[in-house]
Amino acid sequence: MKLICLPFAGGDFTYFYRFKKYLDTEFDMVELSLNSRGGKISVPNYQSFSEMLEDIFSQINIPDDEDYVLFGHSMGGLLSFELYYKLIEKYKRPPKKIFISACRPPNLIVKKTKVPDENQSNRDYMAEIVKLGGTPAEILDYPDLVDLLAPVLKQDFHNIGNYNFHEKACNIDCPVTVLFGTKDSINKEDIDGWKQFVQNKFDAISFKGDHFFISDHVEEIAKMINEQIAA
Repeated sequence: MKLICLPFAGGDFTYFYRFKKYLDTEFDMVELSLNSRGGKISVPNYQSFSEMLEDIFSQINIPDDEDYVLFGHSMGGLLSFELYYKLIEKYKRPPKKIFISACRPPNLIVKKTKVPDENQSNRDYMAEIVKLGGTPAEILDYPDLVDLLAPVLKQDFHNIGNYNFHEKACNIDCPVTVLFGTKDSINKEDIDGWKQFVQNKFDAISFKGDHFFISDHVEEIAKMINEQIAA
């Protein structure tokens, strides 16, 4: 079973390697290479959300006899939503399950997401990112690393801020589980906004923590994926 993991702004799919040792052996994590990170660190970043989406879509190949699952955190949740429609069109079958983590529904993501000012210095920008959680404050002590990461984050957030939501029929026809952190600015009301896009089973699960609660609940979340897919 293919497991397609979509990362947060500035992130790379290799972040999800930490889940591997807890996932059932049936899962085959799809290798995705994203511009300006990992093995493509020298490739210019995407200039739009749709450009990133198209590149990710082009890297996915699912055999006719194999199921697939989507898991997206933050920006990756929005990528999962848009990718669902592209994969349905190509493969004529829905994923077995979609897991969306720390992400507002697509009709609210631009309106309610606080995007740091991209015109400020790299250090000031990264200081705001640190406040969101998930990024250690110690990173600010390493100017070279700040100058490497900040431009990627700035462009990713710029692309999210310019995302165009096109009203779609509420027809995600597979089970959807949305995960959220109890101390994240994304609240239960935001999370429940996903219901309007789902025709199938929907549930929401809370975890203690901020926007990057998944880093503190790796084993728990991996086992939840195992159980829900086996059910």
